[in-house]
Amino acid sequence: MIILWLIVSFLFGLAGGSFLNCLIWRLYEKKSLKGRSICPKCGHQLTWQDNIPVVSFILLKGRCRYCGEKISLWYPIIELTTGIFFALVVLKNFGFFYSFKITEAFTSVSNSQNEFLVLQIIRDWIGVFVLLFIFIYDLKYRIIEDIVLLPATFGVFFINLLLGWSWQRMALGMLIAIVFFGSQYILTKRKGIGLGDMRIGIFLSAFFGEPWIFLIALFLGYIIGAIVGIILIVCGKKKWRSQVPLGPFLSLGAFLVLFLG
Repeated sequence: MIILWLIVSFLFGLAGGSFLNCLIWRLYEKKSLKGRSICPKCGHQLTWQDNIPVVSFILLKGRCRYCGEKISLWYPIIELTTGIFFALVVLKNFGFFYSFKITEAFTSVSNSQNEFLVLQIIRDWIGVFVLLFIFIYDLKYRIIEDIVLLPATFGVFFINLLLGWSWQRMALGMLIAIVFFGSQYILTKRKGIGLGDMRIGIFLSAFFGEPWIFLIALFLGYIIGAIVGIILIVCGKKKWRSQVPLGPFLSLGAFLVLFLG
């Protein structure tokens, strides 16, 4: 059973990664989210043969069928990454990361009577998708798009309610995020922290359900950011006053908590 779960989740993740690529490009280029996919270089409408995640890139040898321009390697990388993470979500929810033994994961699946398992997996898929979006989009463009973050926040909040999480605890986590990031926003006079980081914090607090889990992800994100920042300064890539987007590090902290917490 778990093999089927892994195959389906991986394929679903590949499709999600393909949509993520499309979403990132269309949002930044201010294009409509409706309509068929097009080549970003020549604008030619793509057929279904051109849109098979990873496979189309390989068959087309990394070039557009119509204009011959190179397709960014990031497209299949993002698709594969999303597929892998979606499969890891299944393993995580079946307890593999608590035992690190695939045989125990098999047993837990066959004996599992958890009626909320599908909801948990859907919630974590949403979380993975949004965290990848934050990591890529904020790293490339230093912008947080509410059109993705706000619906996702409401979605994971609602799913967690169905799973039995306390709305008061989730609301407390959101309040902590608002106060924590809001105070930094005011004290640094909008230079150190942006309001987008606050919205990421609100999403993470709704996603993890418990304030203390959100705080661990926050702590890890800041630690990773500090380490990377110091390395960039030592290597001469950044200066002490240089701005580094926080979103990617918050995403990394959240990934660590999600899969290893």
